[in-house]
Parts: sequence; C-alpha cells; structure tokens
Amino acid sequence: MHGYDGEAAPSRLAGEELVTPPPSRSRASDEFGQRLSRLTPLGAYKVVDLARRLGLSERQLRRTLRASVGVSPREWLRRQRLAAALQMLTTAQSVKQVALSLGYTQMSQFSRDFKAQFGCAPSMVLKKARQDKVTL
Repeated sequence: MHGYDGEAAPSRLAGEELVTPPPSRSRASDEFGQRLSRLTPLGAYKVVDLARRLGLSERQLRRTLRASVGVSPREWLRRQRLAAALQMLTTAQSVKQVALSLGYTQMSQFSRDFKAQFGCAPSMVLKKARQDKVTL
C-alpha cells in the first residue's frame, strides 16, 4: 500500500511553485540525503536494493534514515519516485509513459500517489507543461 502514514508533511504543488517540506535536521542529514539521492537510479525504488547499495541491512537503513531525514525508507523512496515523476511530466508524451518508466503497474495508484504528494493530478502538470511550450 502506498498511503501517507503521517510521518512528515508531503510536498504540495501550489499553483506553479513547488513547496518543499522543512529542511533536514543537520548537515549530516543533508549529506546522507544527497548520498541517498545519488543511489536512487530511475526505476530502482526498492528498500532492499537501496540498503544493499549502501552496505546496510534494511533495519539499519530504516533506523539511519528515520534519524537523519525523519521518514521511513519506503516513504523516502516514494517521494523520490514522485519527484522524478514531476520532473518527467514536463517533457513526457503521456502520464502513462511516466508511470510505467517509474515502475508503476497501475495508473490509478500512480495518480493517487501523485495527487497526495502534490495536490493535483499528473495530467494537470502535463497539460500545463504543454501549454507552456506552446506559448514559448
């Protein structure tokens, strides 16, 4: 299940501007978060894979990530995946293309997750991106 579990406030898309959650707790947290971001290649959004790449057990990753970033590995990966979706939608041909490239098998789940994170449907972001291209 991909529901929001009350860990930290999700980002929202407010008009055209992305409102991000509060900054990380410390410089070490920022460094850990950046290291994690580099280790999350497109399409590899599994906790077990991330733990292995960091040389940690899943339990160690869960404790370390929760202490440094304030969320579970699953929630962190979900947010990374949706952030990638937001960026991809600016140049994609379709919402389905983005969802499939990020490993979603159910379009409805992708749309629910996206809307919960950003406050609007992915089709709205795609439509806005297309309108912006036309006016350039």
